[in-house]
Amino acid sequence: METSVPLDNRRTSLLLIALIVSGLLLMIGLTWLNYIYTSQDSGPNDFYPAWLASRALLLRGLSPYDAEAITGSALSLSGGRLSDQVGRYALHYPIHAVLIFAPLALISDPFLARAVWMTVLE
Repeated sequence: METSVPLDNRRTSLLLIALIVSGLLLMIGLTWLNYIYTSQDSGPNDFYPAWLASRALLLRGLSPYDAEAITGSALSLSGGRLSDQVGRYALHYPIHAVLIFAPLALISDPFLARAVWMTVLE
């Protein structure tokens, strides 16, 4: 006795696979475009303070509100020169916001982390 998958089920499966692959390709392409944008745009935003605070807490065990974490964060983003705008990298969110940024804190490249964040938001 031979059992065969009905043609409608096979088409539905192929359509579902095509949608998933298309969605993944779209996400990868969007992340790539966001990476290009973030690597050229160094304007102030709300992502870097939260990302840097999450990295300080998870990777170095520092309080995300600690001055050492903020100074180190500002140095890493400014290319080693400490500007007078260190305060713009301070975390102004409650501590539980670190949980949202925790997966992104594992990405060491700040531009890639911001590109992934932008893709998630989009």
